[in-house]
Amino acid sequence: MRTADLDGGRVDYQDTGSPDDPAVIVLDGMGSRLVGQLAAAHASASGVRIIAPDRPGYWDSSPREGSPLESWPQACRELLDHLGIEHAAVLGSSAACPMTFAAASALGARITAVAIVGPMAPFDETTDLSDMIASQRRAFRLAARRPALGAFSMRMTGAVARRSPNLALRLVASQRPRVDAQRIAQPELRHLMLQSIPGLIGPATPDDLAVLVGDWTHVLDGVVQPVRIWVGTDDSVHPRSMAVGLKERLASAEIVEVEGGFFACTDRLDEILTWATATD
Repeated sequence: MRTADLDGGRVDYQDTGSPDDPAVIVLDGMGSRLVGQLAAAHASASGVRIIAPDRPGYWDSSPREGSPLESWPQACRELLDHLGIEHAAVLGSSAACPMTFAAASALGARITAVAIVGPMAPFDETTDLSDMIASQRRAFRLAARRPALGAFSMRMTGAVARRSPNLALRLVASQRPRVDAQRIAQPELRHLMLQSIPGLIGPATPDDLAVLVGDWTHVLDGVVQPVRIWVGTDDSVHPRSMAVGLKERLASAEIVEVEGGFFACTDRLDEILTWATATD
């Protein structure tokens, strides 16, 4: 990990690959580093530079005031300036989807393409949640109706994660489709996830959660870049309805359905990174 002291505060980030290669910013859900680490393993083979930041308010990155839909794009702009990167693609996953699209909307031509792995769409009244796992569907609806209770629940989850990462990982696996739970049990992936778990909850979590369960359709209105969404046919945490919900709200987006769960999509990171940088 490296540290950038930016105008708005500290941002820690992973920087993998050649500075001469096209850059991809990787944003994972909440404070996770998993997708960034998986993408970094593909950097050399794919000929890309992976920039995977800890967003403000997670790990040791400084919190920022205001909505994450505004504070993250500004931090992203400052980080790109700090690194001397004029243009980059962005790869977003899960709970980071709102901030991924916010960066694309706010930074305009500096963001060349948007790739999504594990989609999340705005939770307004038109969003179909029927194919989402029931426990997550109930949790999101509760958080939307009672934000304070949702934030409290997330803080308690964070406390468990810090004190007992193995227990937290078992809870995560229990709420995933079987095909993904089996992958989580594999030693290499389990090791990476255990490394991420202590940072999943941070000062930014309540604001991130409020954004995620709200209607952030207005952010999508400003996205003009090509968008491609990879979704697993068996992924009930980031189900196909979320991919369709995004596609219906975007001017130009494609859905790629992958047989299997979430990790069947991350298995195709070479393909995803190649597509993301093709227009750079």
